[in-house]
Amino acid sequence: MSQFKNEMNTTTQPEAKALTNGTEDHSQHPPHNSKGVEVKIKKSDPNVYVMDSSYGWVICFACFVIYCLAAAFNRALTISFLDFVRIFDVSITTTSLSFTFLLVAISIAALLVMNVMVPLTGERTAVVVGCLGNALCTIGVGLSPNISVFLLCMTFKGLFTGTAFVPCIAMISQYFDKRRSLATSFAYCGLGVGSMAAPPLIEYLKETFGLVGMFLIVGALEMNAVPGRHVA
Repeated sequence: MSQFKNEMNTTTQPEAKALTNGTEDHSQHPPHNSKGVEVKIKKSDPNVYVMDSSYGWVICFACFVIYCLAAAFNRALTISFLDFVRIFDVSITTTSLSFTFLLVAISIAALLVMNVMVPLTGERTAVVVGCLGNALCTIGVGLSPNISVFLLCMTFKGLFTGTAFVPCIAMISQYFDKRRSLATSFAYCGLGVGSMAAPPLIEYLKETFGLVGMFLIVGALEMNAVPGRHVA
């Protein structure tokens, strides 16, 4: 009977080591599929997220920059509001519709992107499309020849802003577990930092390059928020 127990202990020890921390040691027992064929695991799989890693903070900082640039555009629009009223020769009420269209479009896009676009393309593609569209719409706002084109660009600006905003937070939740609240708060700080730092820069660009040149430069800055391909 004691010999049988010793045999059981010697056969179960390697299995206990292989299952330490709930993971299987694939170096000793390679995984196989249902047909018995050995499956090779790629060490650098872009769909596998390492939680609370240094790369996660890179993602967090990128989200911070996106929110910061969005706040900078809002300040640029506020500072240039009376200039648009004078250039388009319309009332303040008509020009202020741009803010309404912007906010409504952001709400609609945020609802649709997480229920339709993200399940099909993923968060990264949604952020790329949103940031690229943001930059192009900012350039379109500066080059608008009349109030109709201006309001149309502001509407699309809201759609692309909503497309980029919500997936940013979703990406942070994929890369953080223990420090998720800290990372999310840091990303949202971009709104405050952009609101405080943008007005002096916007005033300088406006005095130096004019209204159109200022929006072209802001659009070029927003182009830097377009994320590239991740190489693990």
